[in-house]
Parts: sequence; C-alpha cells; structure tokens
Amino acid sequence: MISACLTSGQLRNYLSGELDESEVHPIEAHLQQCSVCRGAVCAVLPLSNAESDFPGAEPMDPALSSLDSESRRELLAIAAFQQAGPASRVAASSTGRPPGSLPARYTPVRFLGAGGMGEVWEVFDSVVGRSLAVKFLAPHTAGLQSLQRLLKEASLLGRLGHRGIMQIYEVFTESAAPAILMELVSGPSLQVLLAGHVASERAAAAFVSELCEAVQHAHDQQIVHRDLKPSNILLRPRPNAVETPLSRDLSAWQPVVTDFGTARMLGDQTITVAGQLVGTPAYMAPEQAGGDNDSGTAVDIYGLGVILYELLTGRPPFLADSPVVLLELVKNGEPSSPRLLRPDLARDLENICLKCLSVAPSDRYQSADLLRQDLQAFLDGRPVTARQLSWPVRTFRWCRRNRRLAMLLSALAGTLLMISAQSVYFGVTQRNLREQATELGKAADANRQVAEDRAVQVESSLKSAISVAERLMFLAETQFSSNPGWGQQRQQLREQAAPVYAEYVRHFCPDGLIPQEHFRVACGLCSLKWQLDPDSVQEVELNRLVASWEKMSESVRSAGDFLELRGMLYYVETEYYRRRRNHSQAGQGFLGWSRLLQAQAGQHPEGSAAMLQCLRIGSGMLQNGAGEFRADGQFVVAAQVAESGCKLLERVMQLSSEDDRDMLNFLFLSQQAAENWLAAGDANTAGTTADHALGKLAARPIRDANAMPYAEQSKAQLTRLLQK
Repeated sequence: MISACLTSGQLRNYLSGELDESEVHPIEAHLQQCSVCRGAVCAVLPLSNAESDFPGAEPMDPALSSLDSESRRELLAIAAFQQAGPASRVAASSTGRPPGSLPARYTPVRFLGAGGMGEVWEVFDSVVGRSLAVKFLAPHTAGLQSLQRLLKEASLLGRLGHRGIMQIYEVFTESAAPAILMELVSGPSLQVLLAGHVASERAAAAFVSELCEAVQHAHDQQIVHRDLKPSNILLRPRPNAVETPLSRDLSAWQPVVTDFGTARMLGDQTITVAGQLVGTPAYMAPEQAGGDNDSGTAVDIYGLGVILYELLTGRPPFLADSPVVLLELVKNGEPSSPRLLRPDLARDLENICLKCLSVAPSDRYQSADLLRQDLQAFLDGRPVTARQLSWPVRTFRWCRRNRRLAMLLSALAGTLLMISAQSVYFGVTQRNLREQATELGKAADANRQVAEDRAVQVESSLKSAISVAERLMFLAETQFSSNPGWGQQRQQLREQAAPVYAEYVRHFCPDGLIPQEHFRVACGLCSLKWQLDPDSVQEVELNRLVASWEKMSESVRSAGDFLELRGMLYYVETEYYRRRRNHSQAGQGFLGWSRLLQAQAGQHPEGSAAMLQCLRIGSGMLQNGAGEFRADGQFVVAAQVAESGCKLLERVMQLSSEDDRDMLNFLFLSQQAAENWLAAGDANTAGTTADHALGKLAARPIRDANAMPYAEQSKAQLTRLLQK
C-alpha cells in the first residue's frame, strides 16, 4: 500500500499502461483511498479529439496517446472531486450529455455526480454570466411519486433563505427529465473531505455550531431535513481562506446543507409509505430506524450528533456488516463513548455529543439553537449544560425499556451467586476432609474409610452445584448476550463461574477434556469471556474445547444443538486468530465453519428457507476465508475458496431466484476469485471466472432498482478483469 501521494511521473506511467501488474495494484488501491490523487488523475488525463477544439485545452502528452477515448472516460469516472477553473468549461462526464433539456441560455459544463433519483450537472448561465447546478430527475425514475418528491424538495427549499442552505432558482418540469436549478457550491462534500480523518476539537465544535444555525433556520420554517449526513453537507470556500485543492482544515470551509428530498413539513402528511424507512441507516435516529415517519425536529438533532461524532472519531457511532444488524444497533444500542476512540477528547464535548445521541428524543437538545449555545460555551471555555449520565441512571433506563429481562437477570444473578458460594464452600470442605482422611489413615483404617466416604459425598455435591451453575450460565448467555446495558452483570457472572470451572477441570478432567454433559456451558463461558474481554481467552482453552469436540462420537457431533456449539467455537476461533493477525489459521477456521453450515443445511428440507439461509451464511464464511488467505499471500487458495462460495450461491439461485442479493454476492465472490487468480499469475483462469459470472448475470439480470448500481459496478469490474 502506498502511503504518500503519487508523483506526476507515477500518474503518467500508470495512465500510459507501461507498468507491470505488480506495480498497478498498489497505485489503484491508493487512488481508491486518496481523493487528492484522484483529482490529480483528472488533471493529467488527455483530452479527446472533440475536447481539444475548446479554447485553453492543453496538447495531448505523447506518452498518453496510446489510450483510447473509452479508457480515458473510464479513468475520468474514478475522480471523486475535481476543481473547475473558468478557463476550461468543458463537459467531463462519463455519461456524455445531461438526461434532460434546458433553455438555450444554460450550457452544460460538467457532470458532478449521481444518486438514486438522478444526476447533478454544472451549467453556465450565459445571460447572467455565472455557473449554477442542475439536479435532473432520471427519466427511468420519473414516475408520479418521484416527480412529487422533486417538486416537494423545490417547494421546501423555496421557503428557506440562509447562507448555510442550498438556494433554489428555478424548476423545469416540461422536459422528459424534470430538474431543479440551484446555486453551485464549488467545494467538495464533507464526506469527501473527511475520508476517515478526524478534526480538532475546536474545529469540529465550530463547524457543527455553524451547521446548527442552518438547521435551526429550517426548523423555524417548520421543515425537518430527516437525512443529515456528511454526503449531504457541501462545503463552500470562505472568502479569506487560502486556496488549496482540498484543504482538510474545516475553518477554511462554510457548510451548506443540501438534498431536501426526504424532508417534510411538521404536521404535514408525507408521500412516504407507512413503516417505510427514511434516511441512511448509520445516520438514522432510533425512532426513524423503528419506522416512525412522523418524528419531529429531534431526528435532526440526532443527525447533528452523528456528524459531530464522526468529525471527532473518524467513524459513525454504529458500524455493522449487515443493514439489518445496523438498524437493530441504532434502535436498541448505546453508542460507544467517543473517549474510547479518542482518549484525549474533552469531557464537555463528549457529553454534548452523547446528549445529541440519546435514544429517547426527550433526552436530546430540544432545539438546534440550544445545541449551538452549548457548543459556543465550550469554545468560550464556559460551563455546558450537557452532563454525563451515571451508570445507575443508564441501567435504570435500560431496565425501564426491558422490564421482563431485567427482572429475570436479577433473579439469575442472585441464584448464581448463592450457588457459586456453595460451590466454593464445598471445594474448601473437600480439601480439608482429604487432609483429615490422610492423617486419620495413619492411625486407623476405619477412620480413613469414613473420611473417604465423606469426600465422595462432597464430590457429588460439587458435581450437583456445577450442574446447576451450568444451566444458569447457559440461560444467561442465550438470553442476554445481545443486551449491552448489562455488561457489568455479565462480567460478574463470568468472574464467578470461571473459578468453579477451573476447580471442576482440575478434579474431574485429568486429561483436560470436557465431558459431553458439560460441553455446552464450557462453550458458553468461552464465548462470554470473548465478548467481555477478548484478552482473557487463551489458546490452550480453545484447543481444549476443540479436542473435546473431536473426541465425541459422530452421532453426538451431528446433532443440531452440538453443531450450533461448534459454530460458536468457530466464531471465537476465527476472531481470536484474526485479532492476532494469524491469517492462515483464521482462514482455516472460516473453511471449517462453512463446512459446518453446509452440514446444517442438509438437516433441513430441500429448498426451505432455513436451508437457503445456511448456504448463504456458508458462502459468506468462504468469502471471509478467501480474504484471510489473500492477506496471507496464498492467492491460489484464496481463489479456490472464493469459487467454492460461488458454487454455494449458484445452488441457492437454482432453488430460489427471488432475492437479488444472492446475485450481487455471487458477482462479488466471482470478482474476488478472478482478482486472486490474477494476483497468482493465472490470467486465463481469471478470465474464465469473470466470463462465467458475466454469463450468469446476463441469464438472470437484476430486477431490484436499488441493487442495479451495485450490479453495474461489479459488471464493470469483471469486464475490466476479463480484458486483462
């Protein structure tokens, strides 16, 4: 991976096609991460014959003359941000022309971006002599509902007049692609500017404070945005800022809120279907994630809190691989403290951020202006109103939301505490009795026999206590493993159960193997330790559990509940080795996990939802395994594992063709396999794999409009691999 920005010579060599594959991959990986270098790529791209007729066009570099126009357009499409000077008003879009027509006074200049509803272009107004932005509604989406959204967005923007909100000038509804004429903001979006970086405390507080003024202005006009996120915050250079291609100093930019497509008037009926989710999962308020479309201004306060959190930590409060899991975390989870990710963060700023992210709307700031006042107080060094909630208050609120679980967990904790005390008592008694038996044996055989009989009774009592403790540990693990508010209680359960099991293994497992009747709870204890403190899990403990599993009979191991236990062990194993960067062991763990899921699929009826789910998850395990083998440099093995995942998904699509996500995952795994074959130096097999995937896509095209962009992206990547 290249860490520093690319030089002009490196870019020109890359674009001219003179580099070997081993030199191309690091450059392409760097271009995907660095927006500055993507802008530099646009700066050195050769102009086509049609573009060279424009005044101010630079002559084509001879070293780049071997590229055809299609290759140049493809390279141009990877640029996420490009500065546009007044001397080169040339259209620079991979799509060629705007999707709709405009009056003659407006000349298209360049393509700015595309979204789910259409495209955004820069145009030049020859009458007034200024550049503007036009948001076109794509012709294939221009139904009645989409047109209503466009007109509604224009109507809402027309009510607003603030420097921090995108201004609207005109609406065109006559052409095949209706459009909105808006002001042009010359800077990038906040998402492009951030790109995983963090801002200073004062810069982040000042930036969000200025953003609060724009949001409060919208709320004063009874308008709720409902989708505040970095990609919807454009940046306008300040008049006195030093001009740089892409300065990451927030003080050099003025925020401008845009994209009011999902906004609504307070008290108005929207065109959103009841229960339909509105917004972006990572930036939704809990009530939005629950399907409440009548929420008030509190959702925008939550969105401002997420933006502040990301400015301070470089990531949103919640992250997950699956949108379903992410929505569940947003609805029921508590965001991690920003100080865990940034220990030097000021306590007052952390309290402000967490107050914005409160689960209950009533616990957040009641207006954007109150949030602005607290941020300004922080900047001025004055006390803020936000205060960190104590753990008893947080626990009480969680119990109020989960009354039945709280009562059951309290009863379990008390019972387990009593059983643990009894077990310790029996253990101490057993040791004392054994010592007494040894001393009495020297004096009389009869007394020694009595002591030994008593020791046997104590051992029986210890086994009984262990059995009860096992059942309680299993119940606590299965019922409360997803409730983060009870982490301290689960930690106490683990600390109380661990000594009991250590004593049990020492007395009744001389060879270190766990008996079948106690294997379930031993796995549950290991999983609980991993969740609460991964460093407390030792490799010898994992090896003992795996060896105990392998010693069981085949009939026991093939039982459904024991297969689930092995799946739990595979999870801990793979996470353990990934944490220690042992990619080969982690890859082997994912392979075993996938074979286990395939065995579970065979226990369900052919074509049933349970069987298909097992096969889908199994393909996901193979995808993870291929990634681990690639990280270990085993490209051939990684390619073979990815192709095995493709075969599982092909089987799923033969049994059920209703879910387009199966085809998207198949395309991604095919791309992964082809890239690994290419990295291994086998271009022929890579081409065969890519060609097979494209054939499958042609035979079974994507039907879901939301999935089409991802399918097109995978198709483009596979086509590129096929050409190589």
